[in-house]
Amino acid sequence: MKQKITKTRKIFVAAILLYYCGFTNIAVGQDDCSTLPTLTPDLFHDITVCAGEIIKLPDFSGTNLDATKVTWTNTNIAIGLPSSGTGNILPFATNSNIAKEEYAKIVVTPVSEFGCVNLSAIDSFTITVRPRPQSLFFPPINIFADDLPKRIIEERTIDGIPQPPYTWNPIIYWYIDITQAGSPEVPIQVESDKNVYYYWVRYQSQYGCWSDFVQVTVNILCSCKPPLPSSVTIYENESVDLNDLIVADLNHTLVWHTDQNAPKGTGSTTTPIVNTSTAGVQIFYVAQKNNDTGAESDKVKITVTIKKANTQTTETLSNSSLQIYPNPAKDELRIESGELSIEKVKVVDLSGCTVETWYAASLQNSATINVSALPQGVYLIKVYTDKGLVVSKVMKE
Repeated sequence: MKQKITKTRKIFVAAILLYYCGFTNIAVGQDDCSTLPTLTPDLFHDITVCAGEIIKLPDFSGTNLDATKVTWTNTNIAIGLPSSGTGNILPFATNSNIAKEEYAKIVVTPVSEFGCVNLSAIDSFTITVRPRPQSLFFPPINIFADDLPKRIIEERTIDGIPQPPYTWNPIIYWYIDITQAGSPEVPIQVESDKNVYYYWVRYQSQYGCWSDFVQVTVNILCSCKPPLPSSVTIYENESVDLNDLIVADLNHTLVWHTDQNAPKGTGSTTTPIVNTSTAGVQIFYVAQKNNDTGAESDKVKITVTIKKANTQTTETLSNSSLQIYPNPAKDELRIESGELSIEKVKVVDLSGCTVETWYAASLQNSATINVSALPQGVYLIKVYTDKGLVVSKVMKE
């Protein structure tokens, strides 16, 4: 009977202690949790970041605290953090694929070295992850060269500019060089030396979140001036084909004019014939037309001078200082004329056909002829100079 009373008393005492200590303080592995763990005040603050950014939180600290045993929970795993864990929250990258703002409440519960949990000292904070604008394909921009300088897109015009699928309107920043600062001001295209130029854009949301860079292609809808010599000198009764002088750019067509002031679009694609029957000067104008857009370049003036046939013979000049080398030649043929001024060089096969013609842009005493595409064999090199004609044989390897 006495043992039964003693046992009852112990149960009663335990109940009294539990009542006064409360249910909020639980001891695990220790008989006394009178000294409970607490977190450092203001250790955590609410955080707002853009999707894809890395969050680094402070390590857990406090009084009577074991950071490795502290527990935490997360109410929204969509931010990129697990739903719960133990110990410090390691740095983590937020979810970069969210399409709307995501909110998560992080609850941290302090735990002591002996496993004592202080539910009355719980701390919490909020993480807000905001979406980044999507990187969308930006359509190519076409500008006619005649309109330059010009903004590549008219200001305050967003027609044709992709808009991210959010309720807010992003700001578009333009970059000429992605290593330099961008600007919301649309750049002005000034040059037209090339057919294609490249810019970059990024979208910025109202929250300051950035998209990735998107390349923008600007096509200059023009035909650059044809590459050709401005003057050509030939002799009377010598045939010349202006097509030998000019090779149109890819996807372009040559357009010939007889008047420098003729409007664009009024020329002819038929190559004019040079009349070499009498000495004199003939003027031609040629432009290039873009086959896709119809845009036509400015004209280039070609001056063809027809000289009277020189009475000096080949033999007279054969002992001059003119040199042709290497011989045999494989890729290039070099001509040094010394005191003679070179006007034109023809490469003629043994059947009498001209297989290559080189024109000097101006009188000069040297020339380099590309013969890499010629078949092996013997060729005559006709060098037209201001003193007459020099002919030499060369072997092509």
